[in-house]
Amino acid sequence: MLYAFRFFTSTKQYIIMKTKITLLIWIALFTASSLSAQDSGRESYKLPDNWSINANFGSSLFWGDLRVYDIYPVSNYENERKWAYGVIIGKRLSPIFEIRGQLLNGKLSGTKRTEKQYFNADIFEYNLHTTIDFVNLIYGYNPDRKFNFYGSVGIGFVDFRSVKRQLGTNKYLDSRGWSANGTVKEKRTTETVIPFGFGAKYNFDRRFSVTGDVMWRAANTDLIDVTKGGSKYDMYSYISLGVTYRFNFRGGNDMYKANRSSKAKAGYTPDPALYNKIDSLNNRVKAVEDKANTLDDKSKELENKVKALEKENQELKNRPVQDVSGQKVDIEKLKREITLEVIDSMSRIMPKNNQSVIISPYMQFSVFFDVNKYIIKDSEKDKVAAIAEYLKKDKGLKMKLIGHADQSGAPKYNEWLTQKRAEAVRDMLVNEFGIEKERLTVESRGQSDPFSGKYYDINRRVDFLKQ
Repeated sequence: MLYAFRFFTSTKQYIIMKTKITLLIWIALFTASSLSAQDSGRESYKLPDNWSINANFGSSLFWGDLRVYDIYPVSNYENERKWAYGVIIGKRLSPIFEIRGQLLNGKLSGTKRTEKQYFNADIFEYNLHTTIDFVNLIYGYNPDRKFNFYGSVGIGFVDFRSVKRQLGTNKYLDSRGWSANGTVKEKRTTETVIPFGFGAKYNFDRRFSVTGDVMWRAANTDLIDVTKGGSKYDMYSYISLGVTYRFNFRGGNDMYKANRSSKAKAGYTPDPALYNKIDSLNNRVKAVEDKANTLDDKSKELENKVKALEKENQELKNRPVQDVSGQKVDIEKLKREITLEVIDSMSRIMPKNNQSVIISPYMQFSVFFDVNKYIIKDSEKDKVAAIAEYLKKDKGLKMKLIGHADQSGAPKYNEWLTQKRAEAVRDMLVNEFGIEKERLTVESRGQSDPFSGKYYDINRRVDFLKQ
């Protein structure tokens, strides 16, 4: 009978304490709303002014007796990292302070390998906390600031249901809020918690922002993990990302106007000089905005002129070239004719071994390749076309295509690579320009005949040798 009386008394006291704290939370929210309404001007105040809603999701971690390491969680056997999600409703009291109410739902887990035990818990938390914006505190208020950093502290309740089992066998050991060996749910246990931590937010504009929060919870119990240990307070953390939407956000100028109107109606005698200065600043801001719009229009006009000039330039490029007689000039044909003249002149003055003439890198008609490549680049195809014209001019001419490589690879690889380079040039002459295949021979010299140094670009080439 005595035990029953003590239990009834303690339960009654707990209910009274919980009711008092709940009333304090509602009083705080109502006071915040009233203060904000007075600051913004009662006649123009709307209920959603400077309220916000945030949806968040993240990782929940337990820090207590059933845990392998004190610093970081484990993921094998029983994963200690769990997940949670929540909703936050906030009310901005000033540029520095905001009061927020949070609902959080998630799971917790912990493992103690030395004891061969682990636990799992379901939690539902509701708390009230305030944030302090350190950036606005230090640098002053700016409604268009992109980044803010803040700290948080508050009070609330957590409802939890936990079960402890043996690691490896999953044998039931103990529980809170479960019966029948952890298979039947019962009423959750409720305890007070103290949330504290810090966060940051990136503001896309005055209404939307992305938040990141790191919050710890100190619970007034040591039984979330169904295990009594050295400390009588269990802790858990919630690391989350969220998206915030602010309702009817009041910027600095809007708040100034509402405040000015409310004070005037209340019989407040303003300082004319101060308000004239503010009006002057507003006019200067408007003048700057008008000038910016004018510059933007001029910028668009210049951009259109540039586009017109580019179009005219492209039309001039596409227009056929004419000589003095008014006849159209085939630029590509003219380039090939000049190339043939250069090849002929260089052939006469550059003999090799008193037998034939090689069109060497001196004449810039060797075909060059990228490192470890044997595909002909677009920039080198004009040279192949010039050699094709040269061969077409002299039907009895035969030519040897000699492949070269630098010394950056193995000798056997370089022999194979230079063979492929020479064959690529031969195939282009045959397939694209109609040169008879029997007039062309292919030779691979690998890295044995460098023109200069070891790794020069001119060593990766194909030369043309008249036969």
